[in-house]
Amino acid sequence: MKILSLRNRIMVRVCAWCLIRKLKSPFVAELSLFSMLAIVLSIFVSVPSVFSNMIASGDFSGYFLMAFFHTEHLVQSIILTAGMIAIFSLRNFGNVSRLKELMQV
Repeated sequence: MKILSLRNRIMVRVCAWCLIRKLKSPFVAELSLFSMLAIVLSIFVSVPSVFSNMIASGDFSGYFLMAFFHTEHLVQSIILTAGMIAIFSLRNFGNVSRLKELMQV
């Protein structure tokens, strides 16, 4: 029984180290920051109402620009920051996938 508990303790430590290594990835950091900004944005903005009003207006880009410029500065800065993080995350994700393709060859 002691061997099983020792084995379990060792495996927990190994899994913890693997998790810590994966959390060091810039993609994970950017994704967690983007998620936190999305949660904060959902506190200030009713996302279902925005989508229903956007669909009702018929002009998606015009409605988005009008709604963006007529909101508070805090909401504008959160949207811009979240957009920049999303762009950088996609860029990093593309670089990682290209690197994996090169390593397989």
